[in-house]
Amino acid sequence: MIYDYRLAPLSREDRALCDFAAKLTLQPGAMDKSDFDRLIEHHFTEEQITIAVQVIGYFNYINRVADRAAFLFVYIQEAHPADGWQMDSNETEGVIFNQPRDWGERQTVAKACSAKLKLSIPCVVDTLDNAVDNLYAAWPERMFVIDGRGKIAYVGMQGPWGFKPKQAERALRRLL
Repeated sequence: MIYDYRLAPLSREDRALCDFAAKLTLQPGAMDKSDFDRLIEHHFTEEQITIAVQVIGYFNYINRVADRAAFLFVYIQEAHPADGWQMDSNETEGVIFNQPRDWGERQTVAKACSAKLKLSIPCVVDTLDNAVDNLYAAWPERMFVIDGRGKIAYVGMQGPWGFKPKQAERALRRLL
């Protein structure tokens, strides 16, 4: 197994993305427009870059506080199903699922989602009647911090563009 991506046989595009992730992780204050332009030069779309920033930021955040808090990924209804509002990026990335019609289908899609995202946190699955989604207005995605008594300490804006990991981190730090 290779632990340093710089030693791995990567495409130019993958290496550019890894360089971007490393800088965002190790030197976030040094990021500037040229870092984003470099990804665009390697044919990444603005949507792909936005998603990369969110995923990188989220994993960095989880790694900083994982030993003091529990994290869950709650799979809710499919945000962009093939039989609904399908996005071009889903087709490009091979993430094409119909809206699950029964519990078994929802579990299967949730497992595929967890695998595709390479989640390192537990994934739980919302009920078929979307109880969690409806209760928390979680669609398409949202970050919450729940305190030790089960009370909501932080409600983030709807993602992916409304993610503010630093705000969630501040709320979590107040609790820890």
